[in-house]
This record gives sequence, structure tokens and C-alpha cells, in this order.
Amino acid sequence: MTALSTATQDATALQKRRLTNLYNLRQNDQVQWLQHAHQHLDAAVATAYGWADYTLNMPDEDILKRLLAINLARSGAYLVSAQLQSTA
Repeated sequence: MTALSTATQDATALQKRRLTNLYNLRQNDQVQWLQHAHQHLDAAVATAYGWADYTLNMPDEDILKRLLAINLARSGAYLVSAQLQSTA
């Protein structure tokens, strides 16, 4: 086997490990480690935001509403701060 064919095989194997392919496999329960990692990450983020009522079954719509509320509150605080600085 030549170095070029080995490199081609390595590149082909790497293509199969792209996130899109992993996520597609996740839907078929073929990469449970990825699902497990997502669950832990989701729980850690919910804890960081102080969402004591978070569950893995919480609908995405509810999570997005909460994130939007946080974003709007922070952007509002930023605008107020910017306005105060511009008048000083």
C-alpha cells in the first residue's frame, strides 16, 4: 500500500466522522456516547442557568423561550449601560 492510498483511506475515514454523520447515526441509536454527552451537556447548561426544574424531556420550545428571555434581558441591560455611558 502506498502512502497516497493510505492518506486517501485516512481522509475517507475522517469524512465518515464528521458531525453531520455522527448526528445522523445518533438518530439510529448507533452512537449512544454522543447522546449521553449531549444529555450531560444539556444538564450542565441548565444548572449553570439555575433551572432547577430542568428535565431531559423538557420541550425545546420551553428551553428556547427561557434562552430568549435571558438574551433579551441581557441585551436590554447592555443598551441601558451603553446609553448611560454615552450621556456621561
